[in-house]
Amino acid sequence: MKNRNGYIDVNGSKIYFEVSGNLNGEPLLMLHGGLGSLNELSSIHQYVATEYQLISVDFRGHGKSFLGNSPLSYMQYQEDIQYVLSREFKSEVHHSLN
Repeated sequence: MKNRNGYIDVNGSKIYFEVSGNLNGEPLLMLHGGLGSLNELSSIHQYVATEYQLISVDFRGHGKSFLGNSPLSYMQYQEDIQYVLSREFKSEVHHSLN
């Protein structure tokens, strides 16, 4: 079901992403839990892939993404994700860490 994947250079790291599902659907950002990878999200795909364009990202230092030199933090994860979305998907990013 994977349609496209790749790496984006972000602040000394390479962040891995995959795009799958309905490429004409509304984008749905899929983020894994701590110490995980985007592979953990595959069981959810069957429920949402026909309706949504799924954008899955491995956090810095997780899965296929490289650790880089920056210390890991939620703020760094947020900055990485925002950069990936702005570069690859040219979209305005809104976020909440609550």
